[in-house]
Amino acid sequence: MNSPIYCMDALRDLATDTSLDPASRLLAAEQVVKLYQSQGANPVEQRRMLRALDSEIAIEPPKAGHFWYEVRDIIVQRLNAVMS
Repeated sequence: MNSPIYCMDALRDLATDTSLDPASRLLAAEQVVKLYQSQGANPVEQRRMLRALDSEIAIEPPKAGHFWYEVRDIIVQRLNAVMS
C-alpha cells in the first residue's frame, strides 16, 4: 500500500460501502490512513506520503463528499502529529 493509489482504492471502497454506518466507515478509513502512513521509513517520507494521498483525495469527485472531507481531516491530524 506504499502508493496512494492502493490506499485510495481502499478508501473508495469504504466511501461506497453501505453495509457500514458512517462512524464505522470513518474509523476504518483512519486505520487505512495509519497503515499507509506507517509504511514511510521516516517522518519526511510519511509527510510526503500523506500529502500525496491528500492530493489524490482533492481530485476525487464530490460523490460521498462528507466522507472525503472527514478523511482529509484525518490526514491533517496525521500530518500535524508527524510534524510535532
